[in-house]
Amino acid sequence: MSNEIDFALENRRSLSGPGLRTFLVSAGQWGLTEAEQVRIVGDPPVATFCEWVAKAREQQDLILGVEVLMRISAVLGIYGSLATLGGSKAMPGSTPRQ
Repeated sequence: MSNEIDFALENRRSLSGPGLRTFLVSAGQWGLTEAEQVRIVGDPPVATFCEWVAKAREQQDLILGVEVLMRISAVLGIYGSLATLGGSKAMPGSTPRQ
């Protein structure tokens, strides 16, 4: 079994919508602004980010770049770790800034 990550188009397609929706929930619970969310995912034009968000929420076909998916994965990893370490205190209303 290979340890390489498979960045095939179909894998990115299957991860993009759910990953972005989960990122948006986490970002919302942390109270991140749209500008902060845009910076976290790599600073695409705001219009592009808004298009991704609309497609993800409407469950339309969406294929994010590998770098964007890696950034989202990192945020979700941090979110999960904070939840594990802090229990319910790391959830709504608790931000990485606190």
